[in-house]
Amino acid sequence: MENKHYYSIDVIRLIACILVVFIHSKFPGTTGDIIQALARFGVPVFFVISGYFLLKDNTYTASDIRKQMLNKIKKLLPVIFCIWLFYTLYSLSVYLSDGDSLADWVSEKFNLFEFSRLILFNSGRFIYDFSYTFDQLWFLFALLYVYVLVFIFAPFLRKWAGYLIVILLSFLFLGEMLRIYYPIRPFGIGISTWYVTRNWLFEGVPFTMLGFVFREYEEKIKLISSKKAGILFLIAGSLFTIVEYYIWGVKEIYLGSVFLVIGAMNLSLYFKYAKDSFISTMGRDLSALIYYFHVFIISVFDRICDDHIFVTSQRPDVFWMLRPVFVLVFTFAFSCIFDKLRKLIRKK
Repeated sequence: MENKHYYSIDVIRLIACILVVFIHSKFPGTTGDIIQALARFGVPVFFVISGYFLLKDNTYTASDIRKQMLNKIKKLLPVIFCIWLFYTLYSLSVYLSDGDSLADWVSEKFNLFEFSRLILFNSGRFIYDFSYTFDQLWFLFALLYVYVLVFIFAPFLRKWAGYLIVILLSFLFLGEMLRIYYPIRPFGIGISTWYVTRNWLFEGVPFTMLGFVFREYEEKIKLISSKKAGILFLIAGSLFTIVEYYIWGVKEIYLGSVFLVIGAMNLSLYFKYAKDSFISTMGRDLSALIYYFHVFIISVFDRICDDHIFVTSQRPDVFWMLRPVFVLVFTFAFSCIFDKLRKLIRKK
């Protein structure tokens, strides 16, 4: 395996972050639900890509694995802190502008219960509240957990990877079925709550390990990978997802999402030697920023609409059709500006 940049994976990153935007800013009606269901494979793809680049080539000893995980943890921690601080300051400004007190804001967000939800499930008001109602930051905390676990269990990484994929994905989909047919309450929290199954353990670990396995067996996979196989997986995944939606309704993740992830990675291996392009450049430079900031754009956009155009209950149907497009365009624009400023600061 060569240590080079795969521009095809940058394209997948771009597609995945756009789909995540459509999860949190969905189109109306059944069509919107289906688009949202298909888009659910976006975050698993990010975990798979992280797993694909988990280790450098020719890394075999536990000490080398731990050294690389330590470097990844050191790089990820400042990102988590900066993005969390950005949203925390935004939340504070919203609370104060709405007439709430600083004491109310602190007591609502920073208490033992909310901290326990963060530790157990990578969620809670510690990373989201009514000012921005989506906890997309869970991905960063879950990825940090995965890196820490790989650091701890480095000697067993290659032995356990395949078993972890099968066992934890089985528990993930078992949990999805329990939500529908037998909603138990682990830790006093209903399993129907989204983060009980969508967290570091049942989604972060298995999909990261799936990406790791793709890299470990890349040469063998390439023998059977083809454009046709990748497209077939994408078609099968789309059909499975749509059927699942019509049978069980809205879910956090679908079995079809796994097929979509495999199809996307299969195509990325097939096109791995493709040249850089405008689309891959956007994926490389903007995908992370789009993921980080799209929830902020959604919040600001909705607040501006409520304050200066029309309140939520008075918005016409055409507004809800155009809202995801507006959010995506504004998020791209914000991310481009942020990226330009970041590069300018680094240059100076």
